[in-house]
Amino acid sequence: PQPEQVKWAYSMLPPPRFETETRYAYLKEKTQIKKVGILHDPSPYAMLQKNIAEKTVGEYGLELVGIEQYKQDDADLSAQISKLAAAGAGAILKIGIGGATVTVAKNIKQLGLKTLLLGGTDDLAVQKSAAEALGAQFVFAAAPAQVFDVLPAGPLKAEIGKFAPLWRAKHGERDPYWGGKGWDALSLAVEAIKKGSSANGEKLRDTVETMSGFQGTGGVYNFSVTVHQGITANPMVIGVIDGGVLKVQ
Repeated sequence: PQPEQVKWAYSMLPPPRFETETRYAYLKEKTQIKKVGILHDPSPYAMLQKNIAEKTVGEYGLELVGIEQYKQDDADLSAQISKLAAAGAGAILKIGIGGATVTVAKNIKQLGLKTLLLGGTDDLAVQKSAAEALGAQFVFAAAPAQVFDVLPAGPLKAEIGKFAPLWRAKHGERDPYWGGKGWDALSLAVEAIKKGSSANGEKLRDTVETMSGFQGTGGVYNFSVTVHQGITANPMVIGVIDGGVLKVQ
């Protein structure tokens, strides 16, 4: 990244490590599983997450027994899954979005394995299809807006509550995750314009660097001169769809 470009860039996305940390913490705190395998696609974002997962696995008392890669258009991933299972993986960390998650869920079911599948943040349509194949054996890192109905009361749920009815009125059951990011970005810009009493580009840019503690649908945003990726505390939770019912673990 070029410094002059970074100066103008602000991200409403959580850092990639939060997806990994959420899933590893679940294994450590909620299961007896000690051995895990990684299954990832070759996309840059997935490779970044894979590297993070590989480096941090020991921090959670887990042993990484294998890493397998797949192509996003692969119709069957049984070979990779079987290798990880044979190495002793009680859980597979699936890194990469899209229909491959459903393919992995179906393959685990077809192979008769008890392996736990941990998906990353993805469209809820994908998560639901994977859960239909694997049930409670499939869990995933969920953004708050995706599990709004089962969140505990608090500032986060209250903020999503402003956005969710408007989203559902327009888009029905479509996943609200990305829409929530747009809502947060616009809401932050409005607050920055008010705070700086100006919509001038440079003034607005500089004002955003002074915004902290801003509650959005994705979490609390804290920006500064050196921090342009505003979500600094992990807001993600583990979701599971069991019998068609969405729950938070």
